[in-house]
Amino acid sequence: SRHSCIIVPMAGEGGSLAGAQWYDSGIGFAVVKPRIDRVLPQLVDMLAPGAKLALISSKMGSIGARNSTSSWLYRASKAAANSVLKDISLGWAAKATCVSSHPGWVRTDMGGPRADIDAPTSIAGIRQVIASLDASRAGRFWMYDGSELPCDLQRGDVVRIAGIALALALIATVYPAWRAAKVDPAEALRY
Repeated sequence: SRHSCIIVPMAGEGGSLAGAQWYDSGIGFAVVKPRIDRVLPQLVDMLAPGAKLALISSKMGSIGARNSTSSWLYRASKAAANSVLKDISLGWAAKATCVSSHPGWVRTDMGGPRADIDAPTSIAGIRQVIASLDASRAGRFWMYDGSELPCDLQRGDVVRIAGIALALALIATVYPAWRAAKVDPAEALRY
């Protein structure tokens, strides 16, 4: 049967266990989830024309909103899943509106009692985001409250990072080569 809306929950990644991906938090628990590369291709034939597909991801996978270096493996797995979703949204544009969605920091066993929102608020928000989807919102990353989580790629940042990387590469290669060129080969072989 064909569906007008499919929601794909995604946990973190770290290895494989009986065909599923899992994330070992390092503090005694693992989250099992289906592999995005195996699940999404199977869904294409299940989608009704004009369907909506939401990948439940995490703000921790947003490069533009990143403000911490903690949980880097979890963050990388979310960023990769969001990237795959973007590709899927381009490939399936004629068939479905595909987005990533962040449910918020939810008071659950994982989010804990200090989290910002309760589960009913998160669910209602995601339902509203999905209901409001159209082709102009496809391939993007939406918060449960309807705000967008952009990839904030700035030209100046790219130029600055490339310049620093080039300078470090030169320092790491040219300076040692220059010092080595000053050494008498016969003297160096003596030791």
